[in-house]
Amino acid sequence: MRILRRDEHPEVMDRYLTGTARAIPIVIVLDDQWREIGHWGSRPTELQAWVMEARKTMPKEQLYPQVRRWYAKDKGESTLREILSLLPAGSPVVRQ
Repeated sequence: MRILRRDEHPEVMDRYLTGTARAIPIVIVLDDQWREIGHWGSRPTELQAWVMEARKTMPKEQLYPQVRRWYAKDKGESTLREILSLLPAGSPVVRQ
């Protein structure tokens, strides 16, 4: 795993814009030859769909507390499931 700091790699962030924003986190899955297999970010699909719809009618000060509650209830399960779905079949995955 490699972690790139957003502000030190603007060209990478610009390649993975969420709409027009440099959203984080972004996960990029690469094969052994550094070719992209897939990418994820910056929110789980279900939450992102809700946020995009809610933004039409809800002010940010009401929206973001609800987003935080969603994350607290989900406990990262949706994020993990979506990122793992990017891995090719048979990939070794460490599980606890």
